Amino acid sequence: VSRGVLRRVIQTGEPVSVTEREVPSSVRDSMVRSGASSVLCVPITSGHKVYGVLYVDRILDGRPFRQETVEELAPLMALVSLKLENLRLVEEQVQAQLNRRELEIAQSVQRRFLPAKGLYLTGYSFEAYSQPCRYVGGDCLDYLIGTDGKLTFAVGDVSGKGLPAALYMIGVLSTMRAHIIDGFPLDVVMEKLERYVRSRFSSDHFLSLFLAELDTDRGVLTYCNAGHVLPVVFKPDGGVVEFEERAPALNITPWQSFPRTEYLMSPGDLLLVYTDGIIEKQDDQ
Repeated sequence: VSRGVLRRVIQTGEPVSVTEREVPSSVRDSMVRSGASSVLCVPITSGHKVYGVLYVDRILDGRPFRQETVEELAPLMALVSLKLENLRLVEEQVQAQLNRRELEIAQSVQRRFLPAKGLYLTGYSFEAYSQPCRYVGGDCLDYLIGTDGKLTFAVGDVSGKGLPAALYMIGVLSTMRAHIIDGFPLDVVMEKLERYVRSRFSSDHFLSLFLAELDTDRGVLTYCNAGHVLPVVFKPDGGVVEFEERAPALNITPWQSFPRTEYLMSPGDLLLVYTDGIIEKQDDQ
């Protein structure tokens, strides 16, 4: 087989018909070795892509291939191209179905890591909601009640969307919950998460996180904020309080300590902690 002819057809997408006398010496050598006196090479194409070729040698005599032969092969090549394109589309459809099924499984797994319902304590109600813009996403949401009766909760956001962010999110939630159950104070949990994130995340991903603990007996909310959008408290009289204290997001820059800040909840206060999906959401206008 003349590789020179093959390269020419693949590069140009045009058929080639040559005899031994018409080709360069480098191509002629391969034709002589194959015993061919003339060669016809026709591309199998779809759009601008060459999928393959039909390569024909004439060995019995030295006559060149006629142009009519090339034209007669054209319908056959068109049929082969159509079959190959159909096979490619079927393969893409099957792969898309497999990918969708895998994403549905990932969505089911992620939902198990997010609160499925609200929480009601004496004097308090806690509601949570999460809706990724795709099958899965990087929003973190979790809460648990410690042995001392305090409610610890977290809202965070892994940069990016889709499966990579969701996988990072699951790792963060698992690690964070383990440290909280071990009884570490909030600032220490943040420091440990900062080391975990820096060791596990790629350099182009970061985590913003609001981590808080509510003493339900005293109404004192203690929190640490690592680069997360600022939560707000809506007062019964119509006033609004925005939490201002925060450190950088995790995996942005090395950070050693995360300040703990306290806020005294009053009767009727509504605390809203959210991700940037809320403020980035827009309608057509």
